[in-house]
Amino acid sequence: MKMKTLSTLAAASLTCAVLATPALAVDYDGLVKSVDTEKAKESVDLGKAKEAYDEKSVKKGMEAVDKEKAQASVDTTKAAKALFSK
Repeated sequence: MKMKTLSTLAAASLTCAVLATPALAVDYDGLVKSVDTEKAKESVDLGKAKEAYDEKSVKKGMEAVDKEKAQASVDTTKAAKALFSK
């Protein structure tokens, strides 16, 4: 009687293992897809961050140029006033 019970349990365990295998494969595939999706999101986020950084750099460069133009204008105005006031 014990032998029959043990063999039934062994068969049931083997059946469960076989039936569970495809489910594990599906979970693995889902996990791989999830990881790929996360990597794609990170890549997009990094691209957006780089664009934002580049945009800020361009703005700072333009502001520096504008300040230089403004300073040159002030210097020219001062020089003209000095020239005509003599």
